[in-house]
Amino acid sequence: MIPILALSACSFSLPKRLDDGAPTAGCRADEVDEARLVADVEWLARSPRRTEARRGEVRSWLTERLTALGFAVEAQPFTIAQVTGTNLVATGSAGGDVWVGAHYDSVGDTPGADDNATGVAGTLELARVLGPAAPVRYVFFDAEEPFPAVVGAEHRNFAFGSQAFVDRAPTARVAFVLESIGIACDDCQELPPGVPRGLFRVDGTAVYWVVDDPSPAPWADWIATAAAATPDRGVHGVGIPDRGTSLGQARFSDHAPFWDAGVPAVMVTDTALLRNVNYHRAGDTADQVDPKFLGDTVRGVAAAVRAAAGLCAAGAME
Repeated sequence: MIPILALSACSFSLPKRLDDGAPTAGCRADEVDEARLVADVEWLARSPRRTEARRGEVRSWLTERLTALGFAVEAQPFTIAQVTGTNLVATGSAGGDVWVGAHYDSVGDTPGADDNATGVAGTLELARVLGPAAPVRYVFFDAEEPFPAVVGAEHRNFAFGSQAFVDRAPTARVAFVLESIGIACDDCQELPPGVPRGLFRVDGTAVYWVVDDPSPAPWADWIATAAAATPDRGVHGVGIPDRGTSLGQARFSDHAPFWDAGVPAVMVTDTALLRNVNYHRAGDTADQVDPKFLGDTVRGVAAAVRAAAGLCAAGAME
């Protein structure tokens, strides 16, 4: 991932706070296993995930774990803008048009614990918690991190795997993208350059949900559902106007290709370099991850995904 909401000083359409939603009753995910999440982050971050050999090892590990959970796993090789990679798609017995995803590659020599082993571990835990009978599908993107000498769609040099995925025109009604979800701090949260002070709550212990605005998806309600499932954790929604076209860097992750295709999508994030001093550095190691923050973030996403998939109306899976 690259900086979200890193705005220039030029004029732009202001993002807005999404804090007026109504939570869906019965959507909780108390069974999220923080110890399992941490163990998965540790395994993923034991070495960088940039070489083909290491990424192949990660794909084999994910395939084994997902198959054991009862999912059918499909490897989807791609070549886009001269970048090659392989996405993994996991589908349960119910199929579904709600997608959850995260990128599994990392930058250069960094272990990439928060970028993005936390997102991968969270997606895997969601697959375990919701199970293969839920109408939710999972995708693990390759080649999200930048290739500086390559320019692809929308003049991006990153998010190649998610672009290839969206280009296949999968059935997708809504997408939840988990990007850097493991770092919390009391005093290290920064505001994006150019964002007026006071527009957002500056909270280094909160998780931020970055969505397209306006959107046909009821994001405010789903964000409120996530907040209700994690009452001790701040959950802040940010609506980005016009798919981020006036806020260039607001599009810097795997949610951008979904936005471009007209699919409502959210990036759930700790804000990466706006919080994590080890972003894209060798110090981005598993011991820096906050287990409680990671667990709460996944609990909140699980509740919102259940709401999006229609699993809560009758108290199902409460």
